Amino acid sequence: PDQWSQHRRTLAFLACTSSVAAAIAVILPYLPESLFWPALFASFVAAGGVYPAAQGIINIALTASRVIEASVYQVQCNNILFAMPMPYVIGKTMDTFSMETSFRLVTFLQVLAAVGFIIAALSATFTEERSAWHRLVHRRAESDNQASDIEMSNRSPQDQERQRFLDD
Repeated sequence: PDQWSQHRRTLAFLACTSSVAAAIAVILPYLPESLFWPALFASFVAAGGVYPAAQGIINIALTASRVIEASVYQVQCNNILFAMPMPYVIGKTMDTFSMETSFRLVTFLQVLAAVGFIIAALSATFTEERSAWHRLVHRRAESDNQASDIEMSNRSPQDQERQRFLDD
């Protein structure tokens, strides 16, 4: 599989889990203290479902010999781009601005990830040739072509030749 459309269910799962995590993270500042820690735990659990699903896409999309290399690359990118600099960025944000700004930054990143997965799932849905959207668009184009053919048959032979020349 080398197209996003072949991973639609996994992308839908990624979009749902990351959206749930983002929604819970957004409401955390407004919860009473008795609900804060259970909600934070629920947000972590929902966000934790993203990694295995993304790893599943890698395992399905690549041959067995390339899965290990891709998995190592994914872990290295995650560590270099997120795991190592994230505590520094969050700490620097807390020192420079405030705890609330830092929390909003982390929440924004979670929402951004959820939006990315939603866009990927929508892209997979609308670009797949077997989707209802794709069939609807092609049916419309076919009916437009048929209407054009009927219109062409009502014209004189010279007009038909001129129109074919212009279309090419």
